[in-house]
Formats: sequence, C-alpha cells, structure tokens
Amino acid sequence: MELTEFERALMIRQCNILQLLEADDEDAQKYWGCAIDVFERGYRELYEAYLPHLEEPLSAGVYQFTCDILNVYDAIAGYISNHGEDTEVSGNDASTFPGFSASDEIEYFSLIHFFAKSGRWDYLMKDPAKLDTHHVKMIPQYQKMISPWKTYGGLGQILTREQVLALLNI
Repeated sequence: MELTEFERALMIRQCNILQLLEADDEDAQKYWGCAIDVFERGYRELYEAYLPHLEEPLSAGVYQFTCDILNVYDAIAGYISNHGEDTEVSGNDASTFPGFSASDEIEYFSLIHFFAKSGRWDYLMKDPAKLDTHHVKMIPQYQKMISPWKTYGGLGQILTREQVLALLNI
C-alpha cells in the first residue's frame, strides 16, 4: 500500500491522538507507539496492520440500480396506500420488496441493509432479516421491472392500476 507524505502525516497525528486518549492503557500506548513508528519510518508493508479494513467503493451503477428498484417498489407502495381496497394488488406477494441474494448479489444486499439501518426506504424493508432471497438472483427480475417503470415516467410518477399490475406480473 502506498501513502503520500501528507497521508502518513495524518496517520501519525491520528495515532498521537489515540495514544493520548488511551494514556492509562499500557498496551494501547505500545500499539499506537508502534503505529507511529511504522508511518514515520515508511514501513509500507506494515501500513495495513494499523489501518482499518476498507472495502472497495461501491460503483455508481450498483447504487443507481438499487435506488431505481426501490423507487419502483415505492411507486407500488404509493398505489397501495391510495387504493387499499384493491386487494388484487395489495394481496399480491410480488408487491412487497423481496430484497437481494446475500450470497450472489452482495453489493446490492449490503446497500439495502444500509438503507434499512439508516431509515431510507425503511417502510419498504420492514424486516431486514427477510431481505435475503437465499440464492435467488433478483437482478434479472428487477431489470425487467425498471425498464417499464421508466417508460411510465419513473421517479415521482403516480402509477395506474394497470401499470402496477404490469410491473407485478413481469
């Protein structure tokens, strides 16, 4: 791993702060002292031992696709809230957002868990434990739903009964 001199200086300052915060813990003093030495002396091979694990940044495509499908289900939920008497739609299992496969669609699955935790679209994801479709890949199904939803007007568009049924029967 490569760090610029500026990044190394930031890490040294951070380690100094942590060392001060844990002044009464001898083990922490030793740990942060070693970390300071690693960054001061430029021991590249040891940088990762003192840095938190960071995942690769999420692609814009994964984010946009996930938001699109949640917006599709938001539009369906909007129809249901305005037409509660329409049991053909509200009683349809497909009208509830099923989630993603935790083993096959991990980036998408992780993002919806974050959204559920942060409160965004939480009304669509009532039970985060049930957002794993267990090896059932949902992306192909969602791709088929997003395309017509966009032709109906996309985000903010109020769907008709026929449009909702068309989305649910894909």
